Amino acid sequence: MWLLAATPLAAEIRSLTILHVNDLHARISPLDNHNGGFAFLAAVLQRERADCKDCIFLSAGDLVQGSPVSTIFHGLPVFEIGNLLGFDAATLGNHDFDYGWLQARKFIQTAKYPMVSSNIVNAEGRLFTPKPYVILTVNGLRVAVIGAMTDTLHSLSTPKLLEEWHTLPVFDTVRKYAAELRDKSDLIVLLAHITGEVGSERALSDLGSAGGNVRLGYWLSTPNKCVLGGDRQQISYAVLVERIERGLRPLFGGQANEFWNALHRSALISVDQPKSKPL
Repeated sequence: MWLLAATPLAAEIRSLTILHVNDLHARISPLDNHNGGFAFLAAVLQRERADCKDCIFLSAGDLVQGSPVSTIFHGLPVFEIGNLLGFDAATLGNHDFDYGWLQARKFIQTAKYPMVSSNIVNAEGRLFTPKPYVILTVNGLRVAVIGAMTDTLHSLSTPKLLEEWHTLPVFDTVRKYAAELRDKSDLIVLLAHITGEVGSERALSDLGSAGGNVRLGYWLSTPNKCVLGGDRQQISYAVLVERIERGLRPLFGGQANEFWNALHRSALISVDQPKSKPL
């Protein structure tokens, strides 16, 4: 895990814990090694939440596709069961479109938690999800969660499944919303399902041009490092940034294991920005 922090002057310290998964792929039942499965995940979540009064629980997509239940019923029961896990927010993965965009829309309607994506649009520029981001309040912190989908969605799906829906460039889109959220939030989480687009490492590292002092960081990761989202490839998909004196400072990025082999817990310390040393 990478964690970067500013040196506070005389700041109030607040804690935040992010529990996060990705690529559960409808693995409702345990794997052959008896690990995983939604019941096991629910038990672990219950344990983690019992020790945590400042938690949010996020999913970075690909909840469906990967089991007979998902295939036969086109994923909908997986989202119905997923509601019982108590996600606070989620974004879509490319496999969430495997049964067509209309079914993906049903997933959004079924979910009892915010589904956010900032860069899936139609020809008129209308967003596929109701909102590009959601602002969660936990432990007195305003935590903005921006959703995003890989630029390569068109090559991971088919025109028949997507029809008019396509993705805008991830990095330009996130930059725009990060600037918009600068005065509305204390922390920003980029919850994205991306697959290592050309130039992604450099582009995300240079995202600081947004609004002059909005800065997002990005790191390639190895398996099992602290994460907020992903796909099965060994790339980090999520970025958490801390606000410091009207700027945003990167904290970490990473990905979780596929098929629910592990729940990742990211414990953070946030510093109220007015009392922090500027970048």
